[in-house]
Amino acid sequence: MFFAYQLVGLRILWEVATRRRGLSRTAILTAGVGLLLAPLLAAVQLAPALEVATASVRNAPLRLQEIAPMGFLDWRRVRFAVALRDGARQPFVLAPCLLAGPALLGASTRRRALFYLLAGVLYFVLALGPNTPVFQAYTKLPLGSVFRDPGRFMWLASFSLAVLTGLGVDAVLLRRRAERWARHAGLAAVGASLAGFWLLAGNGLRPLEWTAAGLALVGGVMASAGTGFRRAAGALLLGALVVNLVAAPPKTWEYLLPSDAPLFAHARVFASVRARMSSQDRVYLSYEDPRALLFGLMQKSASLFGVPSIHDYEPQMARRYAEYFVRMRTGRPMSSLNDVYYYLGGWTPPGFNRRLLDLTAARYLVAAATVDNTAAVMSPPLRRLEDGDDDIRVYENAQALPRASYVPRVEVVADSRVLLDRLAAGRDDPREVALVEAPLPSGFAGEAGDHGPAAVDFVTNDPERVVLRVHAPARGFLFLADQY
Repeated sequence: MFFAYQLVGLRILWEVATRRRGLSRTAILTAGVGLLLAPLLAAVQLAPALEVATASVRNAPLRLQEIAPMGFLDWRRVRFAVALRDGARQPFVLAPCLLAGPALLGASTRRRALFYLLAGVLYFVLALGPNTPVFQAYTKLPLGSVFRDPGRFMWLASFSLAVLTGLGVDAVLLRRRAERWARHAGLAAVGASLAGFWLLAGNGLRPLEWTAAGLALVGGVMASAGTGFRRAAGALLLGALVVNLVAAPPKTWEYLLPSDAPLFAHARVFASVRARMSSQDRVYLSYEDPRALLFGLMQKSASLFGVPSIHDYEPQMARRYAEYFVRMRTGRPMSSLNDVYYYLGGWTPPGFNRRLLDLTAARYLVAAATVDNTAAVMSPPLRRLEDGDDDIRVYENAQALPRASYVPRVEVVADSRVLLDRLAAGRDDPREVALVEAPLPSGFAGEAGDHGPAAVDFVTNDPERVVLRVHAPARGFLFLADQY
């Protein structure tokens, strides 16, 4: 949405700047209403999403190393992506490149084509990140450093090329007699684009790409020959685009599964775990690259099978919980958002903090057999259950605290870092005392001592509404291991 609004805004400014008479009031009003109406129509989803993002760890500008943790694109990487025909990392596709050039030669398409050419170049340069001064200036704009992975600017470069391709086909097929000079120039542009793509790829053209290029050239020649051949020329140009899709299919297609069966391959395991769990329990998942099990075990598996988890894919968690989770997973303080969103070292690396895991109510651990190091990092050891299969193992963490419990007293630790250190060290009994960062307005902090048995029952346990009934022997506090 953010990228779309950028492009629409630039398009409107271009019309205002390049039209001889400018835009009419009606056109400006219509565009303004459209830009305003879009977020209103999506407000039921957009407004809560913005509210959550504002309260989450993503509510501040990103540092440079957080914008692209895996590195920024450069010209060498772009050329390598072209050689692989990887359309996700670069916009250059043979047939569209061949057909886009004539758009700049036709009088009826030149002004619009020039905008999409400039927009495509702008976003291509932005995709290269701090390798260009343009990106450094962009990050100083409002919201310019809020989103990760500037390589996604290539999406807009690809979109601009797609529009240029359509305008180029129009220019080839709808050329007027007065523009005869452009016929030969258009064919020359196609030939120059073919040579340029061949040089850029560095590994030549594939057989089907030569076919696509031939169809584009023949179609251009037929369109230039006269109006009687335009229909056949249009079919050839369309054929060039279709053949190119077969010769260099988008990488996205390669990631599509032929069916959803692999996603549900371990449904029995999760059904068994779900049957064991109560409202007081959570699960923790440990796996390698999701593609290893064809996404049979991944961050979204908990949501897919309705199993409450302490983590998810790209979570918009509060900073306090982000620091807690990173400390639990890695055993060290969080240094950047990369620690939250990139699980380098796995989900249970050396240094994993068992004490913090227990506080999250994670009673069950589901681990991929290929990366299962539970015995090495969990002390005392977890009990392995029979609910697993050949690929997935299930463990029970018997010493996990319940999700909701009664605590007789609280202790104030104003420094959040010191508080987290104490939780990680495990010097305090979480059944006897809860650590808080500020005193309660009432001043009540509870009293130490054995007050007798207590229990907490879940009356309502909905995603956004939790109602509890507490059976307490004395005044005290309710501990709830939820992020809210």
